Parts: sequence; structure tokens; C-alpha cells
Amino acid sequence: MSATLERETTSSPSAVRLTVLRRTHVRGTPVESHLNVHHERTNHYALQIPLSPVTFVFARQRLGSGLRSLAAGVVGTGIGAFLATQIAATPNLRVQVTIVSVICVLLGLVMLHFAVRDLMGRLRVDSRGIQLSPGYQGFSIAWTDLQEWSIDGMAFHFRSLKSKGPVSVDLEVLQPAERSQLRGLLLACAPHKESTQSTSRRGTR
Repeated sequence: MSATLERETTSSPSAVRLTVLRRTHVRGTPVESHLNVHHERTNHYALQIPLSPVTFVFARQRLGSGLRSLAAGVVGTGIGAFLATQIAATPNLRVQVTIVSVICVLLGLVMLHFAVRDLMGRLRVDSRGIQLSPGYQGFSIAWTDLQEWSIDGMAFHFRSLKSKGPVSVDLEVLQPAERSQLRGLLLACAPHKESTQSTSRRGTR
């Protein structure tokens, strides 16, 4: 363990910042702790950065659902595409066939969207912050941009400097143990940014 002590220029001459580097584990995950202790009245917080990226793969929990969504999406878009080729051959039913074709394609695309999320989705926590992929469905926030977070049941809520409002992520795609691990990592990496409502709910359990 190494530590450096430095005095910051603040309005209070007694404000001292102590930086401590240490290694700990969060549910088996090696974590490097950059412990920044600001001693000014009662303001204290710790920031712990994972030594290696922690990746949660959605397919571990959603493989079956993802495969079903994939099959439904392929069938839906296939039927819609086939009906589109029959529009010219059925002039008396052109409107009806067009409507059914569009509905099938749209439903197929929706199911493919869920299939991509379940089969290819990943939530990554590392020294930079939190990333949800694939990109067109996800986000990337740095620890410095994170303003507030909470985990309420099956959802992860957060606010960041780049988001226009609160953002929610469905955690049903994770296994129960992974949800607990994610909460542990967030408590280790950004404990001072946990929502006060989330803290009060945990305290009443």
C-alpha cells in the first residue's frame, strides 16, 4: 500500500486530501482502490477502480429467449418480404397484402432487435466507466460524468452529464448473481453517487 498526502487550496485551511492505493476484491473481482479521503467536517468518499474489465454477457441469462426472438424475427421478415413480392400479382388485394406485408416486416424487425440485445448484449465496467453494447442500443458513461445511480429491483437507473434525463437499463438480462456483483462494483466505484432513495431502501431491508 502506498499513500501520498497533499494539502489542497480550499477555503478551509484544514482541508486535507489523502490518496491511498490499495487492492481489494468485490465478489471475487480484483479492484484497485484510489481512496480519496477529503477531511473537511464530515465529507468522505472512496473511489475504487477495477484492475481488469468486468463484462456481463446477456446470453448467459437470455440465450433461449434470444434464439426464439431470432427465429421469430427471421420468419416475420421473411413472410413480409414474400408478401411484398406478391403485391403486383394480386391487384384486387393490393392494399390488404401491402398492409400485412408491412406489419410482418415491422414485427420481424422488433423481434430481431430483442434477439440482438439478448444474444450480443454486454454490460462492461472498467476503469473508464460503464458501457452497454451493442452501440446502437447502448451507451458509454465515464465515472467522472456519472452524477447519480440506483438499482431498484430489476432496473439500473442513472443520470450523467451527457444524458438529458434519467436513464433506465433492464437488468432481467443478467443472472441474480451478476446483478449482485454489479451492485457491489457500483458501491465500490461510486459509493458517494448512489441515490439517497436507493440508500434508504437498502437501509430498511
